[in-house]
Amino acid sequence: MDINFLILPIGIVVLFFLLIGIGIAISERGGIRGFDYLFLASAVAAFVLSNYLWFFSGAKMAAVMVGIWVPGNLSLGMYFRSMLTRTKKIN
Repeated sequence: MDINFLILPIGIVVLFFLLIGIGIAISERGGIRGFDYLFLASAVAAFVLSNYLWFFSGAKMAAVMVGIWVPGNLSLGMYFRSMLTRTKKIN
């Protein structure tokens, strides 16, 4: 059974839930910093580019490679965020 037709709708639903989660996090925590927006924008751009490459250009291996950037970008953002938080608590 070919389930490739489910990938795009599921990706859209996941992106929708991600945006809702970001909105809730912003409202509960009082905001996010400017560099958080940059890391989030880089992850969203990589996600969109990966989906474009997969579905519309047919470059599936390039799409997989670009898709790997998403967790890397988010991990770097969390690392720098934790370093900023730790630095503020120490000082």
